[in-house]
Amino acid sequence: MAFEDREVSALIRLGLTEYESRIYLTLVRMGPLRASEVSFFGHVPRTKTYGAIRELERKGLLSAIPGKPELYAPSNPVEVLTPIIERLSREIEESEGVVQKLIVSYESSKLIRRGVPKEAAEFWKIEGRRNVIDKVSQMLSDSKKSVKCCVSAQGLIRMYKAHYGVLEAARRRGVRVRVMSAGSPKSEVAQELSEVIE
Repeated sequence: MAFEDREVSALIRLGLTEYESRIYLTLVRMGPLRASEVSFFGHVPRTKTYGAIRELERKGLLSAIPGKPELYAPSNPVEVLTPIIERLSREIEESEGVVQKLIVSYESSKLIRRGVPKEAAEFWKIEGRRNVIDKVSQMLSDSKKSVKCCVSAQGLIRMYKAHYGVLEAARRRGVRVRVMSAGSPKSEVAQELSEVIE
């Protein structure tokens, strides 16, 4: 039985070996088969067939039907493969979140290295969200030439809610405001802020 490479590759990405993928695809398409038939139709060496079958059985992807000879039947893909895909999707989403934070940190470190003169380095310890918002508003109001900052996707929303008016006033004064964020540039908030920032 011929398989498309993409089908075998897709199952390999879900954690199966090539032989396990071929056996599972064969059973899904043809229904319960003997081990010898699985080997023949799946193009799997006889010496590798039983080991792969046992591993698929351990993973819950097939079950043995007692008899002489014993038959092997595939499990429902919805029940056994969909949960794997959902788990991988969650892991990818979590990884994307980490990567976005790393991007912000990386870009922020470049701004610190290149954009702030050593003699101008200044640090504040500010506690409480309201105090932070007030301090940022003050800095934006006092800016003369340019403002550069990095924020998270949630921080971009807070910036829009708390500082839009101050940012608009800074833009009218000719201040160049540049913001780097992990959020999507196509989001509604990003589109609104694009009127006053870069």
